[in-house]
Amino acid sequence: MRHLALLLLTLVAFPASAQADGCPPSECGIATVAVPGSDVLAVRAKGAGGPVALYDLRSGERLLELPSGTLSADGTRHVVADAGPHSTAIRRYDARTGRLLESSTIPGRWWLNAVSADAGRLVLADLVKGRRTTTRFALVEGVRGRLTRIVKLRGYLEAEAVSTDGRRLFLVQWLRRGYVVRGYDLRERRLTTIRAGGDPAVMRGTAWGSVASPDGRWLLTLYLESDGETAIHALDLRRGRAACIDLPAASFEDGRGYGFLVAGDTALAVNPTLGLVARVDLVHDRVAAISRFRPSRESTGTLGTIGAMTGRRAAFAHGGSVWDYDLRTGVVTGPREAGDNLVGLAFMPDVTGLRGVRIGGRVVALGR
Repeated sequence: MRHLALLLLTLVAFPASAQADGCPPSECGIATVAVPGSDVLAVRAKGAGGPVALYDLRSGERLLELPSGTLSADGTRHVVADAGPHSTAIRRYDARTGRLLESSTIPGRWWLNAVSADAGRLVLADLVKGRRTTTRFALVEGVRGRLTRIVKLRGYLEAEAVSTDGRRLFLVQWLRRGYVVRGYDLRERRLTTIRAGGDPAVMRGTAWGSVASPDGRWLLTLYLESDGETAIHALDLRRGRAACIDLPAASFEDGRGYGFLVAGDTALAVNPTLGLVARVDLVHDRVAAISRFRPSRESTGTLGTIGAMTGRRAAFAHGGSVWDYDLRTGVVTGPREAGDNLVGLAFMPDVTGLRGVRIGGRVVALGR
């Protein structure tokens, strides 16, 4: 964009109900996560910062619901932060069982801004009303939720991510017209601008949704332009660099039909309304292959596209239709009907059976 082996299953949908003028990547998207070897699927049907419902894939039972918070990219932890009058309570849950692992309190009123891939490091931003000229971030580490540092930066910023090693923060600085992607080195206390290729420093457009890779290396954000220009903004959280990878689209409506599946250094950009799957090589910043199939006639709706990926196979759903994608051959087969719109999709631990969660909360078998 010019303006700018069993693997963990990471599934994301970018809903049509996201703000038309863009919203922070941390607040965009609907995602579901299944941890390898686990029979439990976590579903965030009300947005990335909403409550998480846990489903047993074998019995089809809805186990419980965790309060609104942030699910770690590796799918193992769910973090909740509640600001009181003078302090903020932080709780970490096991996202596979719902068990409360630890709770702590830090002074001041904060809201949860970013979580490392394993939830070992948290970034919270201060709650400030009115025009913002500075932003403070509280850094919390360890299983006991220890406040280790407060960082104060000029301008209105939000944290997109924190590196797993805890050395860097990745930020978005909001300007009157556009925004800038920043990196902050915590050791050197140095703020830098992260630019993707030949893109200008100040970017415009709509951040429609984002997903982080389970290993903590990648943060992928779907950016849309009103003229139809569509791209993945791939932020490498290990190396501190960014790339924009263009995706096929002719309109804003086309672009918002994309959903991402990511495992390792490979991402699939899936768009049933266009009838295509773009296989993306994140290391070399390029679309490696495009597979086409008959486009779906269903509207994009508010649920968008969801999916699941294993070492050799992927599946994705749009509304009540499900397709299969062979990662070795690039062949797409389907659709098959799920009977109702789906908000969750996952392979069983043996990677043969496929399960879906309908919008009403029922788990259904979708074959092998």
